[in-house]
Amino acid sequence: MLEQQYVEEVATSPASLGTSPLGSLADASTRKLLIDLISTMNASFPDYDFSDLRPEHFHKEWNLNMAVNSVNTNLSEIIDTRETGFLEELWGSIESVIETRNCEVYSYLPDMDADDPFTDGSLWSFNYFFFNKQQKKLLYFTCMAKR
Repeated sequence: MLEQQYVEEVATSPASLGTSPLGSLADASTRKLLIDLISTMNASFPDYDFSDLRPEHFHKEWNLNMAVNSVNTNLSEIIDTRETGFLEELWGSIESVIETRNCEVYSYLPDMDADDPFTDGSLWSFNYFFFNKQQKKLLYFTCMAKR
């Protein structure tokens, strides 16, 4: 369903969808990536429908370390005070599953006016997708702090 929607949009307005933070939507692999990201979010949060998300809601992270540091910063105040070494163990587990050094990393940037779990009473949240093309794996890492 989403694939058909994007194919029709590219056919009727190729210039407006030619480039996006994920790449050109005229390219089937970019459309597949966008659909995989949205489908993963829909499966993770069944009470919400992310089908209307646009490519502009996602951002390609050009530096894996920036994403890791962002996660560590958000979690360190909560986790490391109670469980020393948790972050190292967490990243070791993630590395063993998806080999982050071979991944493209994307983030989801929630629209603050949207009705989704990241804006509904959240103090902060992060959403990272680690995509390993070689392994054909996508790991979705999300966390939010609620009031």
